[in-house]
Amino acid sequence: DKPGRREFRVQIPEIRDEHSATNNVTAVAVNVTDAALRILICDSRARWEYQYLVNLFRRQKQIEFDQLQFFPDPTGTGRREATAELPRTADEWAEYRVVILGDIGPEQLNVEGQAALREYIVDRGGSLIAISGQDAMPQSFTPGPLLDLLPVEQNSGFREDKAGYRVEMTAEARTMDAMRLTDDVVSTETVWREMSDVLPVYWLSEYNRPKPASEILLSAISNRSGAVATPMAYLCWHRTGAGRVAFLSSPSTYQLRMRNG
Repeated sequence: DKPGRREFRVQIPEIRDEHSATNNVTAVAVNVTDAALRILICDSRARWEYQYLVNLFRRQKQIEFDQLQFFPDPTGTGRREATAELPRTADEWAEYRVVILGDIGPEQLNVEGQAALREYIVDRGGSLIAISGQDAMPQSFTPGPLLDLLPVEQNSGFREDKAGYRVEMTAEARTMDAMRLTDDVVSTETVWREMSDVLPVYWLSEYNRPKPASEILLSAISNRSGAVATPMAYLCWHRTGAGRVAFLSSPSTYQLRMRNG
């Protein structure tokens, strides 16, 4: 009758001549959530990406979201209004189906908070989207539990390219309805290509090397003439425990979709 975690012990009786009864009992956990999709969106300040997402969520009747930003002054809405702080325990994180973290640092999300976030994702099946930033995310969390959760690692050989980057769909993205901007794959790829031509991505986090088990949905490829076309992860994700974590290596989806809705 209310949101929260429920744990059950399920057992079946032994039958005659059963070889082993050790697997006749197991633990089952269920997370009870609200019917609406509840999201926490947090950033250090109201970056363009943050504002774009907030306005997007406001137009979705099936989404409920709390906002949290820290500069110039810590302010929050909904469940975060009273404290203007990030959740501190796994139970508090579990109040949300999806958590979106922008360019925040360890000052806002300390080691204890990161450990609770990890429990929320790995043990309770939560979902995290981390959006990179030039100030803190994720480079200021080295080392720490948050970096372990991400589907990317530092690309030690990465050098920022002033010519910018184009964004291309991967083979996996072509099979996903969520990645389509039109009714068919061919037209969608054309839209992504045209957007990159008009508005290239000019900043990319050095954390753009996908971990072995990660799946890349969008690749970033240098526009520099003669550059080796080695794709880097623009958008990738992976499963970790019972949950999922996605990483966006550039806070620029607001500009990529500006002309296409």
